[in-house]
Amino acid sequence: MVDIIRPIEPFELTQGFGENPDWYTQFGLKAHNGWDIKTIYSDTPQGRRNILSSWFSTFYTRGTDPTGYGRYFETIVQLYNTWKLTFAHCHSIEDFSSKNEGDMMAISDNTGNSTGPHLHLTVKKGKLNNGAFEVFDYQNGYFGALDPQIFFDELRQFKQDSQMGDNPCQDIANQLEEMRKSRDSWREKAKKYEANEVVLFDEIEKYKQDIVNLDRSVQLKNEEIDIKDVEIARLKSPDMAKAIEILLSAIFNGKWRPQ
Repeated sequence: MVDIIRPIEPFELTQGFGENPDWYTQFGLKAHNGWDIKTIYSDTPQGRRNILSSWFSTFYTRGTDPTGYGRYFETIVQLYNTWKLTFAHCHSIEDFSSKNEGDMMAISDNTGNSTGPHLHLTVKKGKLNNGAFEVFDYQNGYFGALDPQIFFDELRQFKQDSQMGDNPCQDIANQLEEMRKSRDSWREKAKKYEANEVVLFDEIEKYKQDIVNLDRSVQLKNEEIDIKDVEIARLKSPDMAKAIEILLSAIFNGKWRPQ
């Protein structure tokens, strides 16, 4: 499992997503709309800790909300989906256009409506339209905010796939190619025996059975690659993944053939 960087390291939650609904109804929320992350440690007794970029992050906006987020800023992170991250209750914010994984973006504090020093993180999934971020499912009771764990799970998978290269199925594809070469070799041997009319029927039958077995192995490997492609597509685009699943099902069940 690949390691990821969270905005505050070491990482410890003091309040999770969806907690304390009674308190947050006054803000029109079903419950807490993000994570509150601990910032008070022996080396930061006032809670002023570096806020780190978990992945390549593009600056989106910043502001001050005295009765809510205090001093806050927002970044855009592009994974399989487009995410907007809001970091609240900051002490100071650096001027930047983008930050790489692990870079410091700001310093946490206790500004705004806060019961003590901590970092509040809200994540929303959406899309950029002419530079403006449009939130998906704004009416979900959290103004479009999602559990940050969903973002970090996607980040972990995205980072793992990035490290594997452009083709996450490359190892399987290599095995498949070796099987195809072996199968073709057996076919050539069988043809030579038959062409020379060599009476070695048992050996020819063995070659033919080997070819059948290899054909089946190739088919299974092809299916394994198709399944993994669907898993990857599901992360990139749930709608596209569903379409691929339907198509593969039709192919495997013999209900569709290429024209």
